Parts: sequence; C-alpha cells; structure tokens
Amino acid sequence: MGKIAKIEYFRVPPRWLFVKITDNAGHVGWGEASLEGHTQAVEGCLAAWADRYLGLEADDIEHIWQLSYRGGFYRGGPVLMSALSGIDIALWDLKARKLNVPLYQLLGGKVRDKLRVYAWIGGDRPSDVEVQATARKAQGFNAVKMNATEDLGWLDSPKKLEECVERVKTVKDLGLDAGVDFHGRVHKPMAKQLVAKLEPHDPLFIEEPLLSENIGGIKDIAAHTRCPIALGERLHSRWDVRPFLESGCVDILQPDICHVGGISEMRRIASACETYDVALAPHCPLGPIALAANVQVDAVSPNFVIQEMSLGIHYNVGGQDLTSYTLNPEVWKVTDGYIDLLSGPGLGIEVDEEQVRALSKDSKARKTRCSGKCPCAFCSQLGVPCQFTAPYRRGRPPVVEGSESPQVTTMDSALGSSASYVLSRRVSEPDAGSAPCSNLNVSSLQTSVIQSSRNSPEPLQTDRQGHIVGPSSGVSFLLRVQKKLASQASHYSSESSIFTFGDLPLPELDGSFFILPPKSEAEGLLTSYFEFAAATHRFLHRRTMALWLDELYETGGKMRSKEGARSRIALIFMMFACAQRFTESNDGNGSESSARFFSAAEHQLSEEKGEVRLTSIQARLCQCFYLLAESRMNHCWSLFGTLGHLIFALGIHRRSRRNEIVNGDLVEHECRKRTFWVAYSLDAYLSATFGRPKTFHDFDINQDLPACVDDSDLDLGRLSAAPDNALPEMAAPIAQIKISRIIASVLREFYSLRTPSSKERIELAAKFTEELKQWRLDMNVLNLTYWHTLLLVHRPFLLSNFASLSNYSTVRAKLPNHEAIENNVKQCLDAAIKITKIIEELEERNQLHRAFWFTYYFASCAVVVLYQRKARPDSYVAYFNAASDCQSRIINNARNGSWVQRYGMVLEELRLEVLRHNHSLATRQEPLPRGSIDAMPLSNSSHGNHTMGSRGVSEPVAQGDLFSAPFPADDSALSNIGSLEPPGESLAAISPSSSIVEMTAWTQFDSLMTGGFGNFDSLLSDPGANWAWT
Repeated sequence: MGKIAKIEYFRVPPRWLFVKITDNAGHVGWGEASLEGHTQAVEGCLAAWADRYLGLEADDIEHIWQLSYRGGFYRGGPVLMSALSGIDIALWDLKARKLNVPLYQLLGGKVRDKLRVYAWIGGDRPSDVEVQATARKAQGFNAVKMNATEDLGWLDSPKKLEECVERVKTVKDLGLDAGVDFHGRVHKPMAKQLVAKLEPHDPLFIEEPLLSENIGGIKDIAAHTRCPIALGERLHSRWDVRPFLESGCVDILQPDICHVGGISEMRRIASACETYDVALAPHCPLGPIALAANVQVDAVSPNFVIQEMSLGIHYNVGGQDLTSYTLNPEVWKVTDGYIDLLSGPGLGIEVDEEQVRALSKDSKARKTRCSGKCPCAFCSQLGVPCQFTAPYRRGRPPVVEGSESPQVTTMDSALGSSASYVLSRRVSEPDAGSAPCSNLNVSSLQTSVIQSSRNSPEPLQTDRQGHIVGPSSGVSFLLRVQKKLASQASHYSSESSIFTFGDLPLPELDGSFFILPPKSEAEGLLTSYFEFAAATHRFLHRRTMALWLDELYETGGKMRSKEGARSRIALIFMMFACAQRFTESNDGNGSESSARFFSAAEHQLSEEKGEVRLTSIQARLCQCFYLLAESRMNHCWSLFGTLGHLIFALGIHRRSRRNEIVNGDLVEHECRKRTFWVAYSLDAYLSATFGRPKTFHDFDINQDLPACVDDSDLDLGRLSAAPDNALPEMAAPIAQIKISRIIASVLREFYSLRTPSSKERIELAAKFTEELKQWRLDMNVLNLTYWHTLLLVHRPFLLSNFASLSNYSTVRAKLPNHEAIENNVKQCLDAAIKITKIIEELEERNQLHRAFWFTYYFASCAVVVLYQRKARPDSYVAYFNAASDCQSRIINNARNGSWVQRYGMVLEELRLEVLRHNHSLATRQEPLPRGSIDAMPLSNSSHGNHTMGSRGVSEPVAQGDLFSAPFPADDSALSNIGSLEPPGESLAAISPSSSIVEMTAWTQFDSLMTGGFGNFDSLLSDPGANWAWT
C-alpha cells in the first residue's frame, strides 16, 4: 500500500497532456489526459482534483474514480472525463509496476498475443491517397483510415461523392482495407447518398456518418446499409454509449480512452458492447501513453477487432510523434498489420521523463489566477512560490497588495515557464538555490500611476557613454535602426539555437516520417531544378540525379546500395525543396511543402555514417541555397562553416593529378570541380553580404575550373561542347565562378582590416574595373552581378565612413586625386542606377521572386549607395527618387520577418536621414514617381509638414526633426577638419573625432543589415575602431 504523494502534469508537443503520480514509497505511474484543443481546461480540473487526492491510497483506483465522477454536482463531459482519464491510467500503471506485472494481468489476463492496427491517411486527392497508402503499406499496415470528403453542404454536388468513391477504390486496389471517416462533417441528405455509393466497395467501416447527437439519423442510415457503422470518440461514459447500443445503430464502438475516464471506464464499456454483440475498435489519435493504455484493454476484451495508431498522423507536427517520449519505441513496430502485445510491467512502455520535462518547459507562458495579493491565496494553497504574473485586461495596472506577513518568499526559476506543476498540501519552504523573487517589500509597494499627456516628454536617447544624442546627431540614425531591429525580434524565439537566431523559424516537422510525392511530380521538380532553380550554380549532373530518382521510387525510398544512401536521398529531397521554393509564387504557397523536403533531408543527413562523400557536401550545399531562399541567413552561414570543413576533408579544393579521372568516372570528376567552385562563389557572396571573412582563400586552392559543356556531353565522355552549341549549360555557372574570383579579390583588397591608401585604392579600382570589362566581353550575362561587383569596387570612394553623411562630398573636393576619386564615384553611382533599372524591369515582368535572395541584396546595396550621394539638390533628386522607387519595390515583396524586411528598416532610416540633411529635397512634396527611372519630374508643390513614403505615401514628420540640418553644408563646416589626408593614408582619417561615434566600415554596415540583431554597444564604444563623427 502507498499513499499519493505527488501529482504532476506536463503539456508536451504536439498536443498531449501527460500525468505522473508518485506515491510515498517512490512508485511512479504515468497517464494521459489529452483533450485536443482544450488542454488548459483539463489542467484546471487536474489542479482542482490533485489537492483532494494527495494522501489517498494509490491502490484504491475505483474509489478515486467514483469520487471524481460522483463527487460534484455536474458529471461527465469531455473535460472532467479527460482529467479523470489521466489520473486513472496513471494509477493503474503505478499499481501494475509496483507488482511488476503487465497491466492486463490485473484486468483478468490476456486473450490474445498480438493486435491488429490501422493508421491514418489524410489526403483529399487520389494521387495523395495512393502515395500515402503505399507508404503505410511499406510500414507494415494492411488497413488504413481516410477522410471521406471535405465539408459538404446540406445538398451538394454528386461529383464530390464520386471523388470519395475513387479514393476508396484507389486504396482498395493496393490490397489495403479502408475505413472511411465522415468526421460528422456530412449532413444527412448527402450522408445517405455517400454511404450507398461506398457500399459496393466494401469499406472496413463507415465512421461517424453523422454527429453523435443525431442518433435518429444514424439509426436510419444504419438500417439501410450493410456497411458497418462505427462511432464513439465523442461519447464520454457508459451512460453516453448506452442509447446507441440499445438502438442497434452501431456495429463498432470507438471510445477514446483519454476521454471516457481511463482504463476503468473503458473496460466497462467494452463489456457492455460485448453484451450487444458490438465490436470494440478504440479511437486513439493521441500519444504513446494513451495507446499503451488502449492495448491493455484490447488484450483482455474478446470483442476487440482493431486499434487506431497515431504514427505519422498529420496532427503530429513539430518533430514529436508516437515514438517520442519513450525509451522503448520499438514496441510499436508493425508487422503484417499487427503489433505484439506489450509485455513489460505496467503499461509496457518506458516513459522518457527527461524528454517530457525538457519539452514541457515554456509550453505554458504564465499562470492566470493570482488574486491580487502577493503571495496570492491560489499559490499558497498549491504550495508554490508566487510570481504575481497575472495579466490585467481592464486598461489600468492592478494595485499589488502586500501580504500581511513581512516574509518575502523565493521562487523556483523554472516555475513561470514550465508546464509541469507539483501540487502539494503545504507551502514549500524556500529553496536556498532558487532565484529570489523580485525584491517586493510591503513598504515599497505603490499604486501604479497613469502618465498624463501633459507630462514632460521622454528624455533624449544617449549613447553608451551617457552623452545625449539628439535628433540632429548622426548617431541617432544608428540608434533608431537598432531600436527598430530589436522590435522586430518579436518574430523570433529567444529559445532558438545560437546558429539560427534572427532567422524566420522553420516549420517544426518530423523528418523521420515522409511520404514521397507522386513520381510524375518528382520528375517535374527535377526538371524545374535544373532549368530554373540552379541556372547559375549548377553543380549536379542531371542524368545521375534522374537515375537516383528512379532508384528511389523503385526501392520504395530505400536505395539499393546502403553505402552513401542517406546522402543521396537527402540530395534528392533538397533538389525537390529548392525546385519547389524557386518555382512557387510570392504569396508563399508551397512553402510548407518545400520545408517538408528540407526536414526529410535534414533527418537523412543527421543519420549519415562513415566517410565524407561528395553527395554529403552537395546535399548541404543545396541546403545553403534553400535557406537563403527562405530568408534563413544565419542558419545558412552556420551550415556553410560545416560545409567548408567537409570540402577540406574531401580535398575537392585541390586538383587531381594530371589527366587522372576520379575513380575512372568523368561525371564524378567534373562534379567535384563544379561543387567546389559553386561553394567558392557562395562563400564570396556570403562574405560580402555579412561583412565577415571568407572560408576559402585563393592561396589554398589549385582546383581547375569545370568544363564548359552540357551534361549530355559528359554522358558521351566529352569534355568539350558540341560545335553547334554556342551557349552550353555550364556557361553561366562558369561566368559566375569567374566573377566570384574577382569579388573575392575585391573583398580582400578593399574590405579587409588593412585599409589601402587613396593612391592604392585608385590603382586597385582601375585594375578591377579592367578585369570586369574583360569578363563582360567574354560573356555578356549576369548583368545584376556585374553591376553589383562594380559597385563593390567603387563604393569606398563614395563613402568610407558613415559619419560623413552630411559633408563628405564637400571634403572629397579638397582631397588629392580629386578627379580620379570623382570618376570612381561616378562609376559607383552609374552601377547603382543600372541595378535600380533592372529591378524595375524585373518587377514589371513579374519576375521579382522572393526566392532569388541575391536580387534583393544587390538592390539594397544600390539603394544605400544612392541615398549617400551628396550633391546639389537639383542634381541629387534623381538619385534619391531612383533609390526610393527601388526601395519600395523590394520592400513591397518582402515577407514579414525576413531579412529583406530588416534591410527595409535600415533603408527607411537612411532615407529619413537624407531628408533630415536636405531641406530642399524634403520640401518637395509630390508623391515619388513609380515609372521609369530615366524621367523623374520634380515638383514644387507643398502639402505642409509631410514627407514622402517609399511609394509616395505622405507621412507626417516632426518640424525641426527632418529639416533641422540645412543642406548643403557650407565651407565653415570644414573648419574643424584640420589638415587633409597625407599621401598614403586612408580616406577614413579625414573626419574629426568626438566622444560620439559610429560605424566606419562598409563591412560593419553590411553585417548590421544582414544579421539584424547585433548590439551596437561594442561598435559605439570600441576605442580602437577609428570612429569619427561630424
């Protein structure tokens, strides 16, 4: 005998509620009280009951059941019975474990050694059903349950009924038995017709032809069909079941053990069904504890026929499935449609308590029943420290009343975030190791005061040194950007990995269970990948991928050779994901589909064993491109680090010995070169985008460029293109590789720690400009890439220090080599304007796809450059209008929370900063034109204190904010500059320094825009960063 000492409950993903009961001897039992969509209600019931049951004999299961059911005025219903189920199952498990016997031994002993099971398939199109049914058959099932139809009207088209029949026929043709679930979503006029149409095809059963409250209609349908009628998941006790048994309208009862009061009531319902010759087929789309409890009742029930399993059911999202939370998931293995009877003590499963506790953390945000006193009566009764975290919803903060006791309690640091609660009779003693409660003292408690609108405005913001930063200061631009980026952090979870923080989260999917798309769809994705998604970064061989795709389908997803199979399967899935993502529209449809491919590939790669293979690298390289398309920049950056190490480990950055073909395979030999150089190109762009060092350095590399041929040439053993082929498939990728090498040199010379002198910079710019012209002569493709590279070359001449936003052009006029500098500035601005024109053309052709991340990156770089061009107002307005127009085009296509949206925040603050320094421009109030950038009319109209939004939307601005700094700066602004740049020194040294500082490098600005969440404190306070401000 043992008394109940502790009751805990855990809300865990995907939608389950587990209950743990411990007696005073340390014996433990687990139950499940899941009620889909109403977890909090069940938790409230458990909290109310738990205190009542502490100290009762754990062996008195029936007494506790009757006390729970009959102890209140209201009985039954889904909430009370689900809570009772969790307690009842846990008590049975505890008792059987204490006796070290399977639970079914306490119910009279087994009548079978194995149980027939079925799984769910949920597709609504015949092709979906066929694929999913085939997958279930491969898992060992010989029976499935499927949706009959989507919601039907009271009188709907007969065509929809025919579609349902076709789905059933498709599944039956595969040799599977099929139960058809109407879900109560079909009304009686259509249900009668649908049952009649299905009858010739012998469904295993018809489930819930009508909702259970319509017992008369169900009885009518049952009287006119020979199909077995099944129902019961919405019935919550034997009293709910009785009228259906007495009316004779049900052939198979499907009670849910989590909703009927647990094992005790389920056993009674099973016996009642037996007296009416009704079969038992328990409903169970829930967790492993619920299924294990069902199995115990199934084992002792002679009228049991089949058991539902939730393995891979569409409700199980987020990576958790039936095999989660247990240490012996092998018990759910299905063989020839059956599972073996569980033979372990208790429920027969071993719950992984560590995983349960880990995943239940943070699933309940806060308690909501504080009474207004601290500690509140509710927390005191439960014996838990009080946080006073109750939300208020009536417009005013509540008055926090002090406790009569002066004692300040402590709290467990996990209480506020954990969904597991320990309920006991006494107030727990303070834990010496716990975190102290906020220093709440009775004498210090005050009533909250609502701020008057007449109060003084908030004080001006300050930098890290505490100096006031007013709106006229350039530092305010950086601080405003930081504030906006920080506010955007609400899109992301602070619990995300350090490797992905700041990215849009990937959908939480279980990659271990994946159903292949129809082969015709897969072949279409392969075509889309090679013809569209990988036009400029082609590193796979089309025929090889097609052969692997055929093998994948011929083997049911297993591949013939186990060696390297996982990386090949992952590569196929990533090809699917990229093709799906790059061909879907900007509305985001299909994003989850591509994420499923990514999740499945990630699972395959996580299980990869043995040596590094080329396919291991290729699959991860595909992942990098997919993550960029999905606006997961930081995840891509982290993954690329691993990818680089794998490349070094395999050695594909080095050429093979002369004329030696790797393993005698020409395709393998070329793919090694292709893969490395595509990775090299991506490395250059990631370095430029993030403003961070590269992974690959030219002095470590001697790999040859890939051959400029079609894949079909490699199939024929040729390393040269056919004479009649003017533009082989590898022409654009090789052009991309060559310009990437130029970009890598530009980054090394202009954007490294060593800053070249103005003279060296001019010489280097001339050298790189000539190389780019020669590159363009050889291959006139990749126009955006070309103009962006020119922009990288000449951008430092326009502005090397963001402190110079207000006067840098004036300073530049006094520098040595003025004409050469101005020529470079002009080339930079010309490149930026060319980019904005291309963006305009792409949008007008509806080709500004979100997945092409580099398009948005190039456009953002051009906008930044154009906003920073300083000239007379009449000549600058064209640049400003071009930048505003381009900004609006890319931001209007940005997905919420994406890195493009982060760029938009920075760009908008930069645009406002320009207006603040340019009174003449700010007073031009006509909406910005959206048409051609070549013709931008000026306007002299005025509409008060407003300025234009990115698409000409009039926005109010505070007088004295945007217009407080006149433009252009007069010569007196140069009086503090001192001597001009000595020969050989950096342009960044020309600005005067002060205690208020900001960014000096384009790389830091790039990192800010891409990373989005970096704290400026380290930048604003670094004494060695050569900060300057005017």
